[in-house]
Amino acid sequence: MALRRADMGEFFAEFIRFTITLGFFYWLLLHGPVIGKAIIDSFRNIGGQAMAAGVTAPSGVLDLGFALAFKTYDSMSFTNPVVSFAGVVLALAILVILALIAASLTVQFCAAWILLYAGCVLLGFGGSRWTSEIAIQYYKTVLGIGMSLMTMILLLGVGNSILDQYFTNMSGGIQLKELTVVMVVVVILFLLVDKLPGLMAGIVSHGIGGSGIGSFGAGTAMAAGGVGIAAGTLAAPLAGAAMAKVGTGASALLSRIRAGQNLAASAIDSAQGDTAPSSPDVGGSV
Repeated sequence: MALRRADMGEFFAEFIRFTITLGFFYWLLLHGPVIGKAIIDSFRNIGGQAMAAGVTAPSGVLDLGFALAFKTYDSMSFTNPVVSFAGVVLALAILVILALIAASLTVQFCAAWILLYAGCVLLGFGGSRWTSEIAIQYYKTVLGIGMSLMTMILLLGVGNSILDQYFTNMSGGIQLKELTVVMVVVVILFLLVDKLPGLMAGIVSHGIGGSGIGSFGAGTAMAAGGVGIAAGTLAAPLAGAAMAKVGTGASALLSRIRAGQNLAASAIDSAQGDTAPSSPDVGGSV
């Protein structure tokens, strides 16, 4: 400013602007964890209040899995060991996937805690105009984690209500059909929890969305799907007679469809022959 011969008014304006900016970022540095925690807690409470009594802790996800597994264990019968074994395999597969979902929620909470109390050092870069973007990115990341937690809690609240309804309506004993339905719901919930929170966080901060905090990626998703497929593979041979009947019914249905198609084609050809006997070319082209 001295080299370009700035006047005193311009000098004091620049000095006041620098002092206010430095003081503001120093205040953010002192109160960064408190402000960040308030942001994350607000988003978490929004997700919990939207689901009335939604799941806001990892333990709430596992409660239903353990209850389902214990109910399956209690329903085991030595008179029907094959069905009992299949039910136990399905219950364990459901419990494993629910444990992965709980682990994802735990990672989200750990990431939020570490960012709040260890990442606040980045707020010290806010005093300079060349590094102030780093301090702003800190709050963007906090906002992204808050969005991710809110989305995950919403999904877990919806999934927990559906699973709780299925669990309440389950009949006594081991029912492979009911366990299979619960298995499908759990796999769908796992895929939603794995993908949607990162997508919502990416709207605010591309860093948190691209890093995949709390997501297991395609490999783990395929592994979880493999657990479900393996459970279904183990349970399928146990109902061999029923599956044979289903296969026979499908073959019979396919034969009936083909016979109906041939009959319809013959009827069309005969109808065209009656209406246009002098136009064999038209009938032949059709």
